[in-house]
This record gives sequence, structure tokens and C-alpha cells, in this order.
Amino acid sequence: MKKFLLSLAVLAYGANVMNAEVFNVNDATDFDGTLIEEVNTDKNKAAKHYDPLNSLKLGGYTLTFTKNGGSSNPAYYWNMSTSQNTQNTIRLYKLNTLEISSEEAFGTIVFKLNSVKAITETNMVTATVGGLTVNTSEMTLKWTNSEAVKSVKFTMPSEKVGKDNPQARIISLDITAETGDVPEGPGTDPTPTPEGDTFSLVETVVSGGQYNFVASNKAGKLFTKAYGYMSTEDVTIADGSFKGDAVNAITFTAVDGKENTFTMKDSKGMYLGQDDEHPNSFQLAEDPSKTAFHFEWTVTFNADKKVIVTNTVTGRQVMQDPQYGSFGMYKDAVIMDTYVLPELFKLEGGSSVSEIEAEANDEAVYYNLQGVKVAEPENGLYIKVQGNKATKVLIRK
Repeated sequence: MKKFLLSLAVLAYGANVMNAEVFNVNDATDFDGTLIEEVNTDKNKAAKHYDPLNSLKLGGYTLTFTKNGGSSNPAYYWNMSTSQNTQNTIRLYKLNTLEISSEEAFGTIVFKLNSVKAITETNMVTATVGGLTVNTSEMTLKWTNSEAVKSVKFTMPSEKVGKDNPQARIISLDITAETGDVPEGPGTDPTPTPEGDTFSLVETVVSGGQYNFVASNKAGKLFTKAYGYMSTEDVTIADGSFKGDAVNAITFTAVDGKENTFTMKDSKGMYLGQDDEHPNSFQLAEDPSKTAFHFEWTVTFNADKKVIVTNTVTGRQVMQDPQYGSFGMYKDAVIMDTYVLPELFKLEGGSSVSEIEAEANDEAVYYNLQGVKVAEPENGLYIKVQGNKATKVLIRK
């Protein structure tokens, strides 16, 4: 089995070469921002710093920052000249954004921190692609994506945790770069091939049907974690349909006794819901009776064939943020001029992909496109489930 999985890894990456570099913030160059010199008097003490910090470079990577409506600017700080600590820091605060771009694509970044506040698994930094995890004991924030990209933008959380506002002080970045053929630009996938499963535009919802949200030629993707915004991939729509991946389909199931009300479950068996603390993002759980989350949605269509999916408790609707392409939850009266209602596309013929559950251990398990478990998969397309992640893979022996 290990040999088989190794062959899959070789197939996935081809001749691409992975390499990692660690960049200390002290080595930053090409600063753009407002430089404020050190003040060291009896009445006032402030270290030398850039505030606001607009951009800088670390090796071949460009880091660009915005305040993004937060209360504090992104900043770069030296320590006081009288301090024995010579470690500089990049400082990010509530709602600040950091975009990292390079000519060489990359798929993993580990941010080493010397201070972190109000960043947790449920109050997480978000990214235009991929997902993040925080380890407060090791003081790291790790971003990973399934494919290498040349640009990714991170946004700090907006919510307090207790009395603390979100804050991260970065001292180094460990970036794993990949050379070879990679997607161009942030959040894009390779040019889609005509092979795949057919999704067709609909104006009605049938209980048990499998669907996907589409707006601005971007379709929803399977969640890689149990919360956050729904990532998307580019699709080409022709004659009211597109070719996509069945693993991204969501099963709508009618709620007994409630008109036009459904639950939504992804292909890993996770129900899509919301909670009261994170108004713009999804929360997922295997148990739809979990009282902390709200899993029921009303589904209607407007005159433009757009689908209006509204959480019955929070009143927020599934909409696309055109800046990032992802789907989140927003208030109609506040954002209709900015955000985009999606269309709904149904998976033709359906499949049993929605019934696939992740195995408890990390051993990879394979299913055919009808959801039947395959012990020794031969050449062809399969659904690979490992841990809590389900992906479609092409196997060639």
C-alpha cells in the first residue's frame, strides 16, 4: 500500500521539485510605508517602525499589506536600540490583509510568531485559497494549499476572543516553493479539461438532489476544514451546464413539515451551518442536532434565476464575495450592491459520493464515482478519502 501511495504522489507532482526557504523578518528589504524614527525620552518611548507598512520584500517574495477597515495599520517594528533583543517583527491587526506573491509558485507557508492574540481554530485568519491552522504552543500559523500558486492573500479575523483583538507578530516565514507547471495567479486552478461530471442550471430543488453554487464562472469546492468561507474554482458554462467534480456537490434534504426548508451536506458527510459568533462564514459538523450551530436553510429563486439560500436563524444568505471569489454568508439589505447571489447547478444523474464518510484513521480509502468502496483501484478516476479530506484522483498503473 505504501508503494501504491508513493506512486500516486509521483503522479500528482510529476517532475516538480519542492524546496523550502526560511526568511527572517530582519532580512526584509524594499520597504514602502511611513517610517517613524525611534523616540527615547523620559516622557516618550517608541521603537523605530513603519506605520503604515505598505509593502516589503523577503528574498524573491513580495509582501503587500492593507489596513482593510481595521482600527490599526499593519506595521514593521525594530526593537528599541537599548534592548538586547534584535528580532524585528511584522505586526498584523484586526482585519488587516497580507498578500504574498512570487514568480515561483508555493504551496506551504509556516509563519513563526513571537506573539499571537485572538487567533483560534474558530476565529481564524482566512486565505483566498487553502486553509490555515494555528499552534499556540509552538507559536506558528501554518497555511497549506493542495496546489502551488504564485499569490495568496490572508485576512486577519474581525472578532475579539474575550477582551483581545486579533493580533499576530511575525518573526519569520518558512515557505515551501514548487517549480514546474502551476496555476497562474491567486486562487485559480489549471485549465479545466472537458472530462468530469455534468452540472446543469436549475430553478427548483428536489430533496436528495446534489447541487453546487456558481457565480461569476466560479463553482464551490469541498471544504477542507470545518469552518470558514467556501473556496471556488473556475468553470466554463456552456448551454446551461458545466463539467465539474462530483466531490464538490452538496446534498439538499428537505426538513419535514417546513416548506422550502432544507439541510445541506457535503460529500464528506458534513452538514453546512452557521453559529452566532461568526456571521459571515460557514460552520460544519457531522451531527445536525448540534445546538451551537444552525443547519436549516430556506431555498427560493428570484426572477433572474438566482438562488436565495437563507439560514433560518441568522437570516444570512449564501453570496459570493467578488473580491475573492469565495462564498460566504451576508445580510441582504447591507450588501446586495456589492456581493453576488449565486445560481444553482444540479449534478446530473447524481451519485453516492455524498454518502462517503472519512475513515477515522489516516489510511487512504478509495471509492468509485458511484460511491462504492474499492480495495485495489485500477486505472481510472476515483474518490480518495483520507482523514477528513476527500479528493478525486486519476490513477495510472
